[in-house]
Amino acid sequence: MNHKHFEDLLLSDKPLSPDESYELQDHLQKCAQCRNLKENLESVETLFATTPELEPRLGFSNRWRERLAIEKKTEEIFRNRWQSLILLVLIGNGLLIALFILGFQFSGYFLNPSQLLLSMIARFTSIYTALNIILEIILVLFQTIPGVFPPIFWIMSLTLMMVTCFLWFVLLNRLDFSRRKVKP
Repeated sequence: MNHKHFEDLLLSDKPLSPDESYELQDHLQKCAQCRNLKENLESVETLFATTPELEPRLGFSNRWRERLAIEKKTEEIFRNRWQSLILLVLIGNGLLIALFILGFQFSGYFLNPSQLLLSMIARFTSIYTALNIILEIILVLFQTIPGVFPPIFWIMSLTLMMVTCFLWFVLLNRLDFSRRKVKP
């Protein structure tokens, strides 16, 4: 006998049509298995209806929030430790590679220290000369550019930069304030 159809009718929450109700009652008189299912279902529904609703203990939500905050903090610390460890390993490997490359580059200088000294002096003088040239270029630009553009251009540019800095400052303060409000 096909019990599936009748089990579906018993477990259904929607109201039954008169034909379905008659068919189900007829089947329940003949079938002990479905009748047992109906009785068990009714007893479970009675238990649900008569059992009082339990309230959580006092302070449950506060304890749950505190535990959640502790778990988040622990997870963040764990993630930060892993990030620090990975960064440390990467920096260490980079330093080892740099030392390896520099060891090959300077291996000839260790045999002759005077050549190393002359090489270092030549490098420092070339860097000093390059910095002097860059400084002279900047000075020439500062002397010639103001004459190229009219004063109103400089006033508007300075005003725009000041407004941009002010808006940037306000935005950073709002972001920082919103972060402080979110933290418990």
